[in-house]
Amino acid sequence: MKTNKLIDATKRYEATNRKNKDLQKEDLEKKCNEIGFPILIKASAGGGGIGMQIVNNYSELVKSIEKTKNLAKKAFGNSDVFLEKFIKNARHIEIQIFGFGEKKAVHFYERDCSIQRRFQKIIEESPAPKIEPAIIKKMAESAVSFATNQKYEGAGTIEFIYDVDKKKFYFLEMNTRIQVEHPVTESITNSDLVEMQIKFYDRERELNYLKTYVQLLPNSILFVHGPKSSGKSTVMLKVIEELKDRDDLVFFYYDLRKYSTPTKEEFLRVFFEKSDKKYLLNKLEVNLGVFKFGVEENFDFNNLSLNDVFAKINESINAVVEDGKKPVLIIDELQKLKNIYFNGNKSLLNELFNLFVSLTKMEHLCHVICLTSDTLFIDEIYRNSTLKNASEYYLIDWLRKGSIRNILKDEGFSEEEINYCLKYLSLPYEISQLINNKKLGLSVEETIKQWINVEKDGLKYLIDTTDLDEDRIYEVLSKFKDKIKIAYDKEVTKEEMKYIKFLIENEILFYDVINGIIKPTSIIEWYAIREII
Repeated sequence: MKTNKLIDATKRYEATNRKNKDLQKEDLEKKCNEIGFPILIKASAGGGGIGMQIVNNYSELVKSIEKTKNLAKKAFGNSDVFLEKFIKNARHIEIQIFGFGEKKAVHFYERDCSIQRRFQKIIEESPAPKIEPAIIKKMAESAVSFATNQKYEGAGTIEFIYDVDKKKFYFLEMNTRIQVEHPVTESITNSDLVEMQIKFYDRERELNYLKTYVQLLPNSILFVHGPKSSGKSTVMLKVIEELKDRDDLVFFYYDLRKYSTPTKEEFLRVFFEKSDKKYLLNKLEVNLGVFKFGVEENFDFNNLSLNDVFAKINESINAVVEDGKKPVLIIDELQKLKNIYFNGNKSLLNELFNLFVSLTKMEHLCHVICLTSDTLFIDEIYRNSTLKNASEYYLIDWLRKGSIRNILKDEGFSEEEINYCLKYLSLPYEISQLINNKKLGLSVEETIKQWINVEKDGLKYLIDTTDLDEDRIYEVLSKFKDKIKIAYDKEVTKEEMKYIKFLIENEILFYDVINGIIKPTSIIEWYAIREII
């Protein structure tokens, strides 16, 4: 048996719990009188209102404890109970938080779950009606402080009881998981807590590596590569978010998703025009740096020489260095520069990367990090620049099976469903979408089969509409009939390379340059390939 006095959350966070052997009857009665009746008896090992009873005096408590213990034992396999002050005119408020371990936690405001039947929540709403904003603010601050002090990681909910008459709130408990009520929070904050949980759980290793990397002395270009939707951009933006306020770092981030870069002019605009996309970093909209010509200068990109351009880049970089800071240049979706490379402007990219080499390896002034899902494209650049001996790779691959299992378990998936998912799923967005689909009433099997059919139909259409030899494409795909990966240097002939490139460019296959293997971009894609060959 445990006693648990409601804690004033504005003062402290520790609960005073005592085990059965430490509690004598007179001590228990003393504690109950200190708390004050009525008192609520609750099961320690479970929720849902099972076994909860309100007692108005000590004799009622003695009679009711055994009943609650018996119900708790049957329902949860554990007979432990605890006692809690019952507040008659109360509101049940919970604060959604997300913790980042060593970093400060954040909150996503409140949910009011006061409307209940038999101690079970019926309606969740946000914002909480008829509670002063100042009270909610203090609750949120207490929740963030609690999670931060505990170095909590991932999504969680901190629950409070609010005494309407005294206008005081008390810490009740913390749920260390995403709860079924989280869509209420998502709808008012325009956030995806499930996606955040997935990305945080599985990418901490990658996040720590990149955070450490940008704080070291620049010495080479880093190519962060991985299959589409593996989380490369998310991890990189998280690095920026966590380090953007440091006095010694300046980030230049270029998102090439919106550029086709078929001409020299568009190529140059990539680096000199600020993106219209803003990134929500820690609830602040942040536009990251660009290389700039003087505001008083009028210039025509078509008439600029490469020397003019690279001189301006050097000028911007040196200005940061002279200010005692380290520049970090990040180019996302590097493969978008492919068009300019294969349309008669190879010298542009060759010279650009030669400049990057000088900034990293020769002068050690600036980190250059390129994110891409097409490493075969980098091989083309290697042949005509000094890049090969001045770069390194880092892989952000499929989700780890253990992480997928933990996420789905936290979301209430059965063991049978989890094992089925582990057979097919590999990417963060798949897990997030699967969880949402299940909430809409779609079965796991139904969702996955639908995805395979979509990928299969898309692949068939791609092959039917290309000018390449369809039979040769199917021959290449047949290599994946009985295995999910093949060795690049041993199982791909020179004649097959153009078909491999075609499938990589269209994000059907992925080349892992570190391990020297080619594989489908996802496990779902692999099953689609197997069904059409």
